[in-house]
Amino acid sequence: MDLEHDAIATEQLLVECNALRVTESYRRVHFTSLRDDAIARWRASGHHDTTSQHFVEHRVARGERALAEVLELEVHSDVAYAMCCTDLAERARLSAKDQKKTLADVADVASRAVREEMRYRTTLLGTLQYEVNELTMFIDDHAG
Repeated sequence: MDLEHDAIATEQLLVECNALRVTESYRRVHFTSLRDDAIARWRASGHHDTTSQHFVEHRVARGERALAEVLELEVHSDVAYAMCCTDLAERARLSAKDQKKTLADVADVASRAVREEMRYRTTLLGTLQYEVNELTMFIDDHAG
């Protein structure tokens, strides 16, 4: 009973972790799309003065740094999630003691991902969102 309870709790934690991963990935795609649309409008609007061009380049660069970190975290998260799923799928072949250890290891990885990685990823996406919003507002005001 204890092992089954641990398995259910670990699987639920992994489901929660995956839901957060998917949500944050959709947010990243959305913000990147908004940024790309704004840049396309900027380029299509013609010649711009040096100050305006510098502002746009600055915002794009800041967003790119946040995006690069988000993408790095996504890769790490994808690998960790896949390993956890594999470990859970193979636990039936293990002894009860090894199953308990596997469940504890998977729960540790998933809970750390939810507590730390997702919090950092959300913060980075907040930075990306801010930079995209600033960029979009500036472009909408100046690309007319």
